[in-house]
Amino acid sequence: MENTKQEFVLGDLDVQNGIIYCGGKDRYINILQVCCDTAEDNERQIEASFEKENWKEYIIAVHGLKSSMKSIGAKELSDCAKSLEMAGREGDIKYIQENHRNMMQEYRRVMKMIQESPFVEKPERKTCSVTGEDGPLLEEQLFIQRIENFETAVYSLDSNEMLEILKELQKYQYAGVMLAKPLSVIVRKVEQQDYMSALDYMTKLKIELDRRKNE
Repeated sequence: MENTKQEFVLGDLDVQNGIIYCGGKDRYINILQVCCDTAEDNERQIEASFEKENWKEYIIAVHGLKSSMKSIGAKELSDCAKSLEMAGREGDIKYIQENHRNMMQEYRRVMKMIQESPFVEKPERKTCSVTGEDGPLLEEQLFIQRIENFETAVYSLDSNEMLEILKELQKYQYAGVMLAKPLSVIVRKVEQQDYMSALDYMTKLKIELDRRKNE
């Protein structure tokens, strides 16, 4: 029988609680991979909302970080994100400004530790075009309807329905952009149970694509 406590060690992460929280070792490793794959996008989103002083977006972003870090056993980082989330909800901007950098420094440390571990594949660094003629055109009304359906699934906590909607949309192109790649980020957020962040990203994606279409 595999002795997980002896064999599975990853830096200072509380691996055993992470495995329990995720429902098994395989699921835990999958969440590690998702964290690794989405680290760059998450860091960019958190930093952008902080720099713009968009505290509504910041609260959503650090809430997602709090949950994902708890799931992998990064307790100190999860607690830090939780404190920043609560400060945002209470309007304590001074606390955020004084503690944001420490949280991001710890986030980068944890992600580097995961990315250098033997348990995950390194994020791909492929250069590819986001435009193409490889999929059918998606009508705007259908896109709007699917986003509404996605929102309903988010508030119902129905991850299977969320993933079905995303899988369907990934077959299409919209505003000259194949949706498979940008939607893959949302898929990872759903797999990471970061549903509100996934919905926020979906809404922003539609706005950005509409802007591109109207240029």
